[in-house]
Amino acid sequence: YTVVETLYSFGSFRGQDTYYPANIASLGQVPLVVVSHGNGHNYQWYDHIGEHLASYGYVVMSHQNNTVPGIETASTTTLENTDDFLGNLASIDNGVLVGHIDSSRITWIGHSRGGEGVVRAYTRLLGGYSVQNYSASDIKLISSIAPVTFLTPASSCSCLPPF
Repeated sequence: YTVVETLYSFGSFRGQDTYYPANIASLGQVPLVVVSHGNGHNYQWYDHIGEHLASYGYVVMSHQNNTVPGIETASTTTLENTDDFLGNLASIDNGVLVGHIDSSRITWIGHSRGGEGVVRAYTRLLGGYSVQNYSASDIKLISSIAPVTFLTPASSCSCLPPF
């Protein structure tokens, strides 16, 4: 599909770069892919992922990630940007995505510190972290690209067996 890219912000550490098929209105509901960048990186540098996946019918949102303090803040910005995105579809490109995001099929992709951050975000959801527009059962895939390990594996993801 031909891809549309749009940049916008919902506030501090709420910058988002979203990619979607230009013919989204004819596709029904499609999965959401959220990309969380690494420390020293920029959320606008993941256009290769956004363009590619959107050309195959996904909606991809890459967000500004608060990585400098560490994994906990990186996980918080993933949790909150996903919630902001889903809760504000009507304000993104005049609402073109309303009714077209299957919020029960979410993938989180994280790079470097964002890679550990997406795993930690999922663990926090399982532990009761409160969001309004999705739940842990809506996260279908977590993919970490060259993740760092500031926390122990058990601390990052309580869903792993003990090591």
